[in-house]
Amino acid sequence: MKARLVIILVFAAALGSLGLVIYYRAQEVVGTMTVVVKPAAVRSLTLTAGPYAVTESFYGLIEARAKVDMAFQVSGRIDNLGTSRDRPLAENQRVQKGDVIARLEPQRYEAAVEQAKATIETAKAAMATASAQIAQVNAELQDAKSELKKLEQLKFRDATTEREVEKAEFRVTHARARLDAARASLSSAQAAYRSARAEASMANINLQDTILKAPMDAVVAAVPAEVGQMVHDGDAVATLVDLDHVKLAVGVVERKVPLLREGQTVSVDLLALSSQADL
Repeated sequence: MKARLVIILVFAAALGSLGLVIYYRAQEVVGTMTVVVKPAAVRSLTLTAGPYAVTESFYGLIEARAKVDMAFQVSGRIDNLGTSRDRPLAENQRVQKGDVIARLEPQRYEAAVEQAKATIETAKAAMATASAQIAQVNAELQDAKSELKKLEQLKFRDATTEREVEKAEFRVTHARARLDAARASLSSAQAAYRSARAEASMANINLQDTILKAPMDAVVAAVPAEVGQMVHDGDAVATLVDLDHVKLAVGVVERKVPLLREGQTVSVDLLALSSQADL
């Protein structure tokens, strides 16, 4: 029994010694081992500077650059809407600058023009009469002055009486008064003429204002008036919009405002129009 135990111990010791030898030999091999790493093939690219683009979505509204509510500056009854009765003004109709939008009945404004012309002629006649009167009275004044001077010389030689000299002086004074009155009449007639001219100008302007014309190339957005309707100055007759040039109003949330700056170039893609194009 003891012999068997001795054999087992000797065998275990031998195995332990063999393990130690193998371990130390492995450490020596690892210490002298060289690891070779093969490089991997890669591609190289040249970096170039380019624009920085950010895509964002916002809600906006497309608006016409100009919107004009057409209205007369005078009151009256609408005679027709459009260039003629055969071509009435309608919504979505395109009009050119200078096209007639509407007309008022012109009769009373034409009468005002004729009345103003008659007033001018009356004022001219009054000025002519006053001028003629001034010339006549001025001539009488000169005659009266000459007569007074002659009588004063005769009185100096006792060839006339004091009574005659006084009469001559009265005629001079009376002629001067009439001359002042004639000049006042001329001034009044001239003022009346200027007033008549101003009234005539206003009457002509009012007559021209009975025709409403388009101030630009545009599209008719609305026609709230009707033929035969009585309108006052400022009442809307038609609304025109310039759709050849539009502007885009976009609402930007506050947290995205730093992404924008004045003068920045942007490219706008309208999703609504893109959807329609896909249909």
